[in-house]
Amino acid sequence: MSYQPKRAVDSARRKMITRQQCSDLISYGAITTKLSCARSTQRYLEKLITISKKDNLVTRRKAYSILLRTPKYTQQELVKKLFEELAKKYQTRKGGYTRLLRTAEGKFIVQLV
Repeated sequence: MSYQPKRAVDSARRKMITRQQCSDLISYGAITTKLSCARSTQRYLEKLITISKKDNLVTRRKAYSILLRTPKYTQQELVKKLFEELAKKYQTRKGGYTRLLRTAEGKFIVQLV
């Protein structure tokens, strides 16, 4: 069993933070956060993009259950962007859809490649 940093919140809140950051990353293309949040968001989004490459009803329902609305997009627009833009963009790529960049004061930028 792998170790997961606790980030000083309970598991439901931790999962909600990760879901919101995945939605923000799809919406804006890059986000700035702490290392533990960045790593969990990166893992979660990599899996989400991988399942979005196979466009069917099951994968769309899975995406709807994960993504949350943002100030810029609704949930439906995010799922549409994930399946129509990002899945086509990364269709030939086998993984590594995001990268982590270190900034000052222990912050990290997670961005789509």
